[in-house]
Amino acid sequence: MDVILIDDEHLPLRQLKKMLESEFEGINVLKTYLNVHQALEEVSTLNPDSVFLDIHMPEINGLELAAHIQEVHPAVEIVFVTGYDRYAIEAFELFAFDYLLKPLRLPRLKKTIQRLRQKIETSPEQQKEGVMLRCFGPLTVQAPGQERKQMKWRTAKAQELFAFLLHHHGKYVERGTLLDLLWPDFDVDRALQQLYTTVYHIRQALQQAGLTEITIRSGRELGGSYRLELGGSIQLDYLEWEEQLKRIKEPAPHTIRDYEKLLFAYEEDYLGVYDYMWAEAKREKLRRLWRQNYEKMIRYYEEKGDYEAAIPLAERMQELFPLEEDSYFELMRCYDAVGSETDVEEQYQLLLSRFKRELELQPSEVVLVWYKQWKQIRQSNTR
Repeated sequence: MDVILIDDEHLPLRQLKKMLESEFEGINVLKTYLNVHQALEEVSTLNPDSVFLDIHMPEINGLELAAHIQEVHPAVEIVFVTGYDRYAIEAFELFAFDYLLKPLRLPRLKKTIQRLRQKIETSPEQQKEGVMLRCFGPLTVQAPGQERKQMKWRTAKAQELFAFLLHHHGKYVERGTLLDLLWPDFDVDRALQQLYTTVYHIRQALQQAGLTEITIRSGRELGGSYRLELGGSIQLDYLEWEEQLKRIKEPAPHTIRDYEKLLFAYEEDYLGVYDYMWAEAKREKLRRLWRQNYEKMIRYYEEKGDYEAAIPLAERMQELFPLEEDSYFELMRCYDAVGSETDVEEQYQLLLSRFKRELELQPSEVVLVWYKQWKQIRQSNTR
């Protein structure tokens, strides 16, 4: 269970941290805070299961802070820790999970931790946690709390057939479509034998990997077909990624860290390490979605004048799309805004060399004019 602790006094903060870490197994104190504003800013990024929070603090009332925390991280459980019991009724009206009085007593704290564990283990968020099939980059499997793993496929055809059925999961795919895709040069009888054997190998691979909730069903629809079905605990990373972006909607002070986390989670294109032409439409859709949200965040940072925060995002854009000039131009403007002339020059020269080498093109007129004017201003300032 992941927790954060907030108190304006160092001693009780240290004592609570020591009690939680020494007396309870599986309690991970992510961070302790004396600064309430920093805690509020980072809570959605840290994504704790619970927040232990003092009520009586000079900068902001703990009840108000709890309400703000629940706005940015609705699933979190709030446990108030204070010496002022007159706040108890108001605290529970804010849906606080529990209320502990200082000085803390271990038996009472044990009851709170026990109830927290029961609540978290039965929460919808925990119930839905299961195996994640990761399709950004190579196709891998990730169990909760474990590293990504490659599945062991008997042949490259088995991997592609699984990926294709996963791409169309929940829908029947005509047998003839699969034959044309994977064995276009085989006669029908030989191609069918390859298909049956490959489906058998996929089922074996799923069994060996313990993915018993993933099944391949054959049907008579469309003159013979196959459908891949995912059990309730199986998740797909790209679908989860899209859903989270939809929930956030727009960059705002309380969502910007979640926005950053999602955009940096896009490490590679959908099945991007494979030469699967049938996946290109989905790749392009997800690329566009990333670009659209990248533009929202860049505009947000520019309006706030936070060019330092925009730089890592533009660098990520450049890594993903090295032959698009937007990121180079964005980085040139950001580096100019923070006074880094060397980096402006470096980005411009990098843009020139890549465009000439890969595309045999010059940058756009907009970039060329901007750079020329920037250069003139620099030279005039040095005279």
